[in-house]
Amino acid sequence: MASRRITVTATGDSFITRRLVRTVPSTVELSRLISAADVRFTNFEVTAHDGAGYPAAVSGGTWAMAAPEVIGDLQVLGFNLVSTANNHALDYSTGGLLATDDNLSRAGLAHAGAGANLAAACAPVFVETERGRVGMVAATSTFDKSWVAGDQRPDLQGRPGLNVLHHKVAHKVSSAQLATLRQILEDTSINATYDRSVATGFVVPVEDPNAVLVGGHLFVDDTDPRPTSTADTKDVARIVRSIERARGEADYVLVSLHNHEMLGSDLERPAEFAEKFARDCIDAGADAVIGHGPHILRGIEIYRGKPIFYSLGNFIFESDSVAHLPADFFAAYGLTHHDDTFQALRERSRNWTRGFSAQPEIWSSVVAKWTVEDDGAIEIRLHPIDLGHTEPHYRRGEPRLTGDTTAIEKLQELSAPYGTRIDIEAGVGVIRIGPRDQAPAGERAALRASV
Repeated sequence: MASRRITVTATGDSFITRRLVRTVPSTVELSRLISAADVRFTNFEVTAHDGAGYPAAVSGGTWAMAAPEVIGDLQVLGFNLVSTANNHALDYSTGGLLATDDNLSRAGLAHAGAGANLAAACAPVFVETERGRVGMVAATSTFDKSWVAGDQRPDLQGRPGLNVLHHKVAHKVSSAQLATLRQILEDTSINATYDRSVATGFVVPVEDPNAVLVGGHLFVDDTDPRPTSTADTKDVARIVRSIERARGEADYVLVSLHNHEMLGSDLERPAEFAEKFARDCIDAGADAVIGHGPHILRGIEIYRGKPIFYSLGNFIFESDSVAHLPADFFAAYGLTHHDDTFQALRERSRNWTRGFSAQPEIWSSVVAKWTVEDDGAIEIRLHPIDLGHTEPHYRRGEPRLTGDTTAIEKLQELSAPYGTRIDIEAGVGVIRIGPRDQAPAGERAALRASV
């Protein structure tokens, strides 16, 4: 980065489906905090259009559509950069994705991660600020295969979709368990479709003789019970090329990763592939990696002096306030055309007593704000926010700054395994990264031992 002092504000998911009341004190206070930074990021986890696309057969969980005017509300809060690479971007098929892309462009809000083809989805976006040029590359590891952007060919156009990071999980079992799985395959037709596809050349088979594929899940002989996940090398290489391009054209580079995947059954910990990918991004030239997706906080790692936020949780979460849902949603809960969206959402949550409504951690998060000094030193401040878990469902989900440090204390716990120290000062979490933290890991250990 050039000799410039730059500030960044980042949040997690903005699942915004209602218009903000722009003049209320909580909105004004948040706007002041966010707007004071040069670059202000959030993950835009809805489609914004007036019914431009057909409801997709597969959604991100709730078919997310909001009026295009919510884009302006995010800009009032101060945001000037968003990711659209997430599991709701194609809730209304490619028509909804392209309409959202167009509405974001019309509003002048920089965005990356989805587009008319793979080249557009993978391309970095740039924000011009008084203190420097900032680039961002956005990707998601949580997706349905029908959402993946397609590459262009000389003889055929590409496919609208997302910049994705494929990954594989190998479930580790004992030799006896693997033998049992092989016996199950012999006795049943679980893999019949897969075997037929391999025989006809439509699928490339698993070549590892010590692995067994069962119903699409890979099992390997290993006594360690934890699953091992690895990112697709071609996707990593493609995203790294975009980061390197951004590095060559900007003073500061961000990477956004939407990532629901977890370590085993522990949602608070990212899958192994996500940790390695984030570090690969820093190695390729990124200055920070901003994670989001699981709707809860995950730890913060300082790698080579650069912050990796494995998940910043929610910023706006109004999934119980969508105005419309397709017939598929109603049918799943035994409802008919005589029922409305309110009744469908109430049925899913069993009158707001299960799912997200029953998880307090969903409704407590932070706004991260950091300053990079000329010498590379960084101070990260984590401002706690409350999304109104105890409010009625129709008022829940809009953030307000709070003096409750529960979210900061949770981040202290989640970040400790990464060696990250978070102090609490005047109700705000603080991480300080000095010159000693800029060195590679081995050199950092030697430097710390010398003091």
